[in-house]
Amino acid sequence: MLKQLFDVNPDETNFEVQFSVQQDYWGIALLCLVGFLVYSIYLYRSESWLSKNRRMIMGGAYLLAGCLLVFILLEPVLKLESNRPQKRTLLVLVDASQSMGIKDQLQEEEEILEAARIMQMAPLKETEKTKNSAALQKDLDEKEVTRLALAKAAVEHPEIGIAAKLDDEYDVRYYTFGDRLNPVSGGEESTQLLGNRPADANSSRIGSAIEEALTRHAGQPVAGIVLLSDFAWIKGSDPIEVARKAKKQEVPIYCVPFGLPAPPDLKLKRIIAPEVAFTGDSVPVRVQIDSSGFDGKTAQVTLNLDDEEIDVQRPTLTGRSQFIEFNLKGNTLTSTGTKKLVATIKTDSLETTDANNERNHKIRIIDEKINVLYVEGMPRWEFRYLRWVLRRDPRLRVRFLMTQGDNELAYNSTGEHLSSFPTKKEDILKYDLIILGDVRSTYFKTEQLDTLEKLVKESGGSLLMLAGPMGSPNSYADKKKVADMLPVKIAGGNWRGVSSQTHPKVTASGLESTVVNLAPDPSKLNQNTR
Repeated sequence: MLKQLFDVNPDETNFEVQFSVQQDYWGIALLCLVGFLVYSIYLYRSESWLSKNRRMIMGGAYLLAGCLLVFILLEPVLKLESNRPQKRTLLVLVDASQSMGIKDQLQEEEEILEAARIMQMAPLKETEKTKNSAALQKDLDEKEVTRLALAKAAVEHPEIGIAAKLDDEYDVRYYTFGDRLNPVSGGEESTQLLGNRPADANSSRIGSAIEEALTRHAGQPVAGIVLLSDFAWIKGSDPIEVARKAKKQEVPIYCVPFGLPAPPDLKLKRIIAPEVAFTGDSVPVRVQIDSSGFDGKTAQVTLNLDDEEIDVQRPTLTGRSQFIEFNLKGNTLTSTGTKKLVATIKTDSLETTDANNERNHKIRIIDEKINVLYVEGMPRWEFRYLRWVLRRDPRLRVRFLMTQGDNELAYNSTGEHLSSFPTKKEDILKYDLIILGDVRSTYFKTEQLDTLEKLVKESGGSLLMLAGPMGSPNSYADKKKVADMLPVKIAGGNWRGVSSQTHPKVTASGLESTVVNLAPDPSKLNQNTR
């Protein structure tokens, strides 16, 4: 009866019951009981006008109440002890990222047979008769078996599945993960609920999912983690570092991979193009593509501007990163506004997924002049060259300032040359680009440098600094507002010349930028810098 009263499970062993009191006041308790007994006898005798039975009941009730009160004051405790077997927790994490929705094109006979067995389309025993690989491949294609479907089937299989093998020995907890960890309700219906989860997450945060799962079960005996994933599109915490932490907690991680190790795939990695262009300009566009499994085959790369097709190229794939060159001709950019460049790639061969075959890039087309202010110290060679280059560009409205030049030049020009740097904020902020040549920082007032910082950080303007022997950029080392805007740290030292045999060399990363794109063939770019 006690087992039923205290909800003791049938599998609990060594059931023991102990009774004790927490207050050891037996002398006081005995005196109280004697007092209650004497008082009960007194009531029995003093109430003589009542019947004998009523007096006995009343006296017994008083005595029983007194005994119960003394019993409660002694704080009695009933202690039950039993051994209940506890299952260790096994965490099963199933990847539900978009890459798990890929339908792999299996080629090897062993791969096809293994997938068919997991999907219960073929017997597990090799001795039993089964279909040939072509017929099994057809069945798999008709059922549209994805990586996630295989993972779910591996959990739910009635003979070799995780649920069938481990549910009796462990307390199995199921989770799906992608951008975040999502628990699947416990109980017998867990594997059925797992079958309803789609592969729709934008990334696979494996490390973060393991961390969160261990945190949720902190303090519990975790037998291990079973991780079912294709291990693609990984973001979040580093899985290797997380695995090391789990090892310190003595929690093993069992990885079950799905998908082909190197599936045939085309990827349009990015579009390299300017963000702003002028109407009528000819704009170079570079498209970077990656490929694997299609060596020697031809792909079709299409470039669209909004909904209009601009150009189509058919490169031969090399299995590595390739750059495809396009050119937006002047008659294409005729209207202003924000346009969307869309590049797509496809091939006639069967591809694992086309989810990464398209990229877009926004480009703003303008039809207005850019206001430029070029501030230089002495009329050195750089100034003379840039002056003519800037003046020839019809898209620019340029103003020049020589801090150590002839002041009469400013008075005799038609507004092209300034006599001093603007002092009003609105006059500085109207420029889109300010070029600082070899001008000492002492030439500018603090308020002018503050406005220059505001132009770059708040108004979307640009600052270009040209180094020189007099004061640029060394004299700006203590001008924090300017120094912080430069992409380099200003250190001390003197101006040093270089040999005429020294030439700049563009790095591999630089070859991907349009800033140094000075040749149609990027491989010959370093020849043009000599």
